[in-house]
Amino acid sequence: MAEAKEALQALVERIVLTPAVEGTGLDLTLEGDLAGLLRLAAGAEGLNTKNVY
Repeated sequence: MAEAKEALQALVERIVLTPAVEGTGLDLTLEGDLAGLLRLAAGAEGLNTKNVY
């Protein structure tokens, strides 16, 4: 379990929370290799690893 945690942490460069543009709550921006993998899985174009959500 600890190895899996470390592996996931290595894929995340930074998580940024900002106030939501619309309504209440927060917008989340994920940066790093995991962001790029999620973009590919979601069918997003390009290999930009920033600003997934």
